[in-house]
Amino acid sequence: MSTNNFIMNADCFNNYCYFSTDETPEDAQFDYECTADNAKFILNEKNKELSFFKMKIQGGYYDGLQAIIESNIEYLAAEDIANGNFSNEDSRYFWNLCRSIAIRKIKTEINKINRELARLKDYGFKEFIKTGQFSNGEGLYQYK
Repeated sequence: MSTNNFIMNADCFNNYCYFSTDETPEDAQFDYECTADNAKFILNEKNKELSFFKMKIQGGYYDGLQAIIESNIEYLAAEDIANGNFSNEDSRYFWNLCRSIAIRKIKTEINKINRELARLKDYGFKEFIKTGQFSNGEGLYQYK
């Protein structure tokens, strides 16, 4: 894939997308709407158990679907939460936890999210990594 199609999640989260390719058989036309509904159902069920993050399905800029991980707190980015870039005061205010306990719970939640994202493979999603990016913003992606 070579496009600026997908947003990359924080480094600790796996990236999954649903994307048609030239190798896709003609009789296996992708039904994005059905796939999106199934994937949203899976992620919404798991979102009920999450405290720090939320998972959602979003369309690619040009084509396809992707799983996005966002923060439950508008004030903090998902990457900042995942890396522990918040103060003890923030931790007490948002989650009523001291920072060290919040960080342990966040690591546990990251593992849960990555396991849940792996379930998307059953719906045609594939894990991908960004292998490069040009100065115009176009990215090179490779299936893992």
